[in-house]
Amino acid sequence: MEMAEKDAVTANYKILSDLRAKRKKAHPLKMPLRLNPAGIPICRFHNYDAKKGCMKGADQCGLDHSHCHICLVEGHTALGCPYFNDDEQWKQFLTTYTLLNTRPPDYQKKTVLGDVIVWDTAGLPLECRGDEGQLRRCRKHKRFEAGLLSRLAPNSSFCDVGAHFGDTTLTMAVHAKSIGREDIRFFAFEPSLLKCRWIKMVADANGVNVRVVNCAVGEVERMVVAERGGKRKAIFDGSMIYEEAGEGEEKGGGVRVGGEDVGESDCTDDSESDCSNDDDERKIRMIALDSMVDDISPLGLLHLDVEGWEAKSLKGASDVLRRSSEPCFVIAEVWEEKDCARRGVEGGMEEKICNVMELYQGFKRGDDIKDQERNVVWEKGTQT
Repeated sequence: MEMAEKDAVTANYKILSDLRAKRKKAHPLKMPLRLNPAGIPICRFHNYDAKKGCMKGADQCGLDHSHCHICLVEGHTALGCPYFNDDEQWKQFLTTYTLLNTRPPDYQKKTVLGDVIVWDTAGLPLECRGDEGQLRRCRKHKRFEAGLLSRLAPNSSFCDVGAHFGDTTLTMAVHAKSIGREDIRFFAFEPSLLKCRWIKMVADANGVNVRVVNCAVGEVERMVVAERGGKRKAIFDGSMIYEEAGEGEEKGGGVRVGGEDVGESDCTDDSESDCSNDDDERKIRMIALDSMVDDISPLGLLHLDVEGWEAKSLKGASDVLRRSSEPCFVIAEVWEEKDCARRGVEGGMEEKICNVMELYQGFKRGDDIKDQERNVVWEKGTQT
């Protein structure tokens, strides 16, 4: 166990080191905007452009040229900041003051490759100010979900299925803490072991309790194969196309394979899949949410972003949804037909989701959330 923990810590440090290296390559305009203690924005060109600096100069720029963009201390720039150039101090800075997230290479069209997002203790990106700019990406659906947290029943759960790097889970968990809703129980389901480690590390660093489950989620429990190459490749280790791995026994909801616990221990078990694996195919454990119905219930909010697997995941959550609290919300991403074709996924996603949700008594269709992505919303126990 000690060796496993040591390996996990080493892997986490490597993540931070890699992200720090990427940050050096980011364009100054793409670095997060921060404010000095007086509330004046700190110039990013002055801090990060070693060759040219700020072309306007301190007198004409109007932004702060005296404080470091990273640690907010006067007297040096970000490029000269000890938190930026020293691994140990950088890690200490991250875990003490910020939440950090980054977009992997699969998100080139949505943000700059290697761009680093620094989150403050309120769970909001520091480059955004004011209520209208709280969330840098998918701000509408995250703002919508943040507004629901105060309405959830006591001790209900928030399940993020397809957690990726924890974009939604971490933001909502920190926000829940800031509004005094630490009773909400957060679950993050993600098939990539490395991403699970990242979510757990950042959650622990920020004092929020997130149960991270390293598995895929579908209709039944089985082993599945994650394809990573060819035409059907959706997004590298973020959007994986699942196929059944052989003709193994299917176990319906409520049944655990061998009584296996799918809790926090999955984050440090190197026997599971790892997103650093270079094989073209990897076997990954898939569960139905109903296999954890006693842990999850009562459900307050279910967030689904599983790259075309939403309908099947909902089929495997029948008991969870029937035992959910009131109010309860289900928010699922849907792709347009052209996106399904481009990613090699069968179309009709919205219709499939609707067909499943109509089976669950009490749930009614709400208004869609449209920003960078479109999410359909189903509600139970809310006033119409």
